[in-house]
Amino acid sequence: MNRPHYGFALARLTPGNLLGSAAATLAALLLTSCASTPSVSHARFHDQDACDAIVRFSSWDLITINKPETRENNYLPLFHLPEAQKVLARPDFPHHLAAVIYGRLLSTEQEVDLQKNWAAIFEGLGYQRLVFLEAGFQNQVNGLVVLKDLHFGGTQIAGRN
Repeated sequence: MNRPHYGFALARLTPGNLLGSAAATLAALLLTSCASTPSVSHARFHDQDACDAIVRFSSWDLITINKPETRENNYLPLFHLPEAQKVLARPDFPHHLAAVIYGRLLSTEQEVDLQKNWAAIFEGLGYQRLVFLEAGFQNQVNGLVVLKDLHFGGTQIAGRN
């Protein structure tokens, strides 16, 4: 019966080779573990049930409103800004917390303008708090990254901008 011969491999294993291999393995582990850890932690939103208004912004001509209920024949309609403002101004629901969800494909200047415009709209409608959230891959609200959290009549609470 032929037995495997490991002598040639064992002859090449020296303390220097072992130390070098261990150092290379440790370096690779450190690099991959650091690469997978985000450098900045982001607050996540968990107040979906407390929201009085949930707006998904694609453009000023493509706005969907998930809350208050706007479904027509089981579909969410697309609103232009003036139509969306009328829905959000309705007095038949509270005006405490609103959330605007949008994607991160905007320039910094566009994002600042978007946030200023929505803040002026919601503050003008009497809302007390507005949260900007980064859009996710599903139709979720809880768990989305908080981009900015505003309390009207106060100061900015949290966020990146």
